[in-house]
Amino acid sequence: MPPPKLTRASSLYVCVGGFIAIGTVAAIASVAGTTFIFPSLGATAFLQLYVPQAPVASPRNTICGHALGIAGGAFALIVTGLWYAPHALANQMSWQQVLAAAISMAMAGGLMCRFNLGHPPAAATALIVSLGLVHSVKGLLLLEVAVVLLTAITYITNRIAGVKFPLWAPPRPGAHLTA
Repeated sequence: MPPPKLTRASSLYVCVGGFIAIGTVAAIASVAGTTFIFPSLGATAFLQLYVPQAPVASPRNTICGHALGIAGGAFALIVTGLWYAPHALANQMSWQQVLAAAISMAMAGGLMCRFNLGHPPAAATALIVSLGLVHSVKGLLLLEVAVVLLTAITYITNRIAGVKFPLWAPPRPGAHLTA
């Protein structure tokens, strides 16, 4: 267990960093009038600030993981014929929507594991898309742009604070031992 002072400092860092990261993305969304902000960005910001050296928080896993989540959700909407349907939260969920949710999670989770790009918030992004909350090509692209923007903000925030955060991929285990 870390000393209490370190825990308070870490809590304050995540609090302030999260405010800056999500606040900036939300402000840009407001000014641009876009769907630039979505729930799983909060979980992404938390990981990148709380455990910045963990593979799941790396820019590679974050950006590629969300791309796979978006693709899995869009694929699920298309194969179930729900691309143009109202979102699942508008009414009681149909069996088609249940199937779309399951397909999106299977696709996103399976592909993230297959390519070693695990990023848990991206599974939530897959569900956001497969439930029909975002289903235009422009909206899907904006989701990914928001992920890239958030990652750039947390990268800068971590660097300014002197917190190690990889530029792209997480360090290989044992990389510090090789010359």
